[in-house]
Amino acid sequence: MSTRTITAYEKLRKHPRIAVAEPVEIESGANHRTRDEQILELGPGGMFVETDTPEPVGTRVAFCFYPPGHPRVEGEASVVYRASLDGRPGVGMRFVRLTEKSRASLDGFVSARLKALAS
Repeated sequence: MSTRTITAYEKLRKHPRIAVAEPVEIESGANHRTRDEQILELGPGGMFVETDTPEPVGTRVAFCFYPPGHPRVEGEASVVYRASLDGRPGVGMRFVRLTEKSRASLDGFVSARLKALAS
């Protein structure tokens, strides 16, 4: 697996990401294989997911997670890169489809965490 440092991608981001440790359900492949992973970074435009079984760059996956204090977030994401974050292997994903309800939940959760960090 080729990996790159996260910092190379941080420069390309349009939105800030927050450090989290939230479980996420990922569904991928023709057989719709579902597995439980963990989100390590999250922002309005995407997430970094820790995984020992990274999907190839360009793969689209369905996902679902429950941000604390907010409604469920579900949608589709595309794998943009494979990397390690603090020695933990994973993939950076860009959100490609979110329902309005999921977008509102995600934005509310990220905004609340960013405000808390700024205090």
